[in-house]
Amino acid sequence: SYLIDIGGYFFLLVWAIWAAHGLVKKEVLTFPLASFSLLAVFIFSVVGPIVKSILRNIGLSDPTNIFHLGIFIVGASMGLLCWIIWKQDYRNFQPERITKSIFLFYGIMIFSCFSHVWRHTLGKWTLWTPGDDWTAYQGFARKIVVAGEWLNAGEGVFIMQPLYRYFVGIYHLLFGQSAFAQYMADVWCVLGAITLITSLAMKLRISTLIVFVGSIFYLTIVLMGGFRYHIGKGLIEHHAMIFMVLAVWLLYGAREGNFLRIIGAGIFGVIGYWLRQDHLIVISLLVFLIIEPTYGSVREVWGSYWQQVQTYWKRGVTYFGIISFGFLLMCFRNWWVGGVFAPTVKNHVIYEGFDFHAFYLKVRLMLTASYETPSFATLILLPGVFLGLLALIWRPQFLKAYPLALGWAFIGIFLPYVFFGNPGYPPRKSIHLLPVALLSIMIIFNYYSIKIPFLNDHHDKK
Repeated sequence: SYLIDIGGYFFLLVWAIWAAHGLVKKEVLTFPLASFSLLAVFIFSVVGPIVKSILRNIGLSDPTNIFHLGIFIVGASMGLLCWIIWKQDYRNFQPERITKSIFLFYGIMIFSCFSHVWRHTLGKWTLWTPGDDWTAYQGFARKIVVAGEWLNAGEGVFIMQPLYRYFVGIYHLLFGQSAFAQYMADVWCVLGAITLITSLAMKLRISTLIVFVGSIFYLTIVLMGGFRYHIGKGLIEHHAMIFMVLAVWLLYGAREGNFLRIIGAGIFGVIGYWLRQDHLIVISLLVFLIIEPTYGSVREVWGSYWQQVQTYWKRGVTYFGIISFGFLLMCFRNWWVGGVFAPTVKNHVIYEGFDFHAFYLKVRLMLTASYETPSFATLILLPGVFLGLLALIWRPQFLKAYPLALGWAFIGIFLPYVFFGNPGYPPRKSIHLLPVALLSIMIIFNYYSIKIPFLNDHHDKK
């Protein structure tokens, strides 16, 4: 056993050295990037307990132990940005390197620091509070893995979201009773989201400086606001979000790409739907991303849109067919096990019927990420969504290059809540909205960046 462990550690060490050497040669792993990320990890390890004690003494104790991590990561990000601007060293900010640079820079900090925060869970049982959703998923996962109920999965007809219980079961099957792997999976989702949004921003030709600043805003919201309570909470949101973003990433501009991208996007879309059934509409409407990019006024865009639909309908039908198959498969499973050919039970507990005022309150909750005072995330969520919807009906110069499909995506995100509730744990229902809203904001800032001398100079240097 010890020989196997030593061999595994040796393999990982050799692989890490080999990967680091390759990244240095490609000028992705630069001295400033490594220095600021490792400095943040060191400060978090040494100063973190002091900051935590100070917060506790002034009545601002953070049960997640993540808030001060957000402070250090945002501080390191600002430090790297200032260093790059001061030294005019834009190696990491080249379009072909920015995606890998962001993944590496934040990955070093996030995984090191979160591993430190949750190290006490390794090799131990986790006590889950009774009566909560996260506890129910643990129970379902146990029935799947221990009792062998791979088809029944604890419910005849699915009432709670279907697929996440299988993820939880597989985490425990592979890594034991500790919840560490399940917690870290949420961290992977956060890092994956900002990496995919960066890659998508490069396809949209957005300034790398704007993308990096956008990543700082994203992590500020996720690590220092109410969103942090959902990291490692044992809920479905981050897993559902990352598969939706993966579908977006594969579908954008897929009209010219390999047909396998359509199939891959369809598979990710089905997984995203099975993780959260209220994602069905938005995942279906993502089909319009296939014919992006588009450019022009409302009349020009809508006119060319339908022409392109007629041209690329085979790709759209393929994607939509995969999503439809996933939906029918869910209905068939419920009929086979529970005798009901439907995605869930009739008169589900969150079904509320249509009420305009109730719908307004649900939309407000998603846009403000809070039941009371709007949170900091509102600065991204509200204008990002507004611009996306506006671009569907009015396209002045600054919106002419805005992807029409993002507006469809926002409609798809909100439409289920016309009839269904979104109760509990805000900003739970804003997690999947934030990455798309952030991309929306970056598109507009990129348009106006050419009018800012400093950013325009950066465009020229690239």
